[in-house]
Amino acid sequence: FPDVATFTIPVRIKTLLETKVQNIKPEEWTLDTLKNSGYTLYRFLSELMTSSFTEEYLKTHKKSGKGGKTGTVKREPMDPKIVQEIFDYTTQTWKDLKDTTPQLMRQAISKYLGQFLNNMGKKLKK
Repeated sequence: FPDVATFTIPVRIKTLLETKVQNIKPEEWTLDTLKNSGYTLYRFLSELMTSSFTEEYLKTHKKSGKGGKTGTVKREPMDPKIVQEIFDYTTQTWKDLKDTTPQLMRQAISKYLGQFLNNMGKKLKK
């Protein structure tokens, strides 16, 4: 999982996550102040990823083929199409954040997605 050719984020997951985002009234928050909202972008991405992918997949994949320390367990990069779907969906869902450009949003998503997958990768037995 997932099949790259047919990957889409399940509708039930989208509905749940979009409701959570709307409940915090994103138009009242910025990327910087969101950490005080009780529902953060990192938490959103974490819920999105754990609901859309198996734990095994998350442990054995990373955001891109870049980086990695010598001597550690090698993880496969996620397919760029899947990463793009995650970026597009997250950007669309959080579009009402104040003072946030698409570039700033992309940087934040990239950072948090990388952190999330790195944390999952640490669960791998070496």
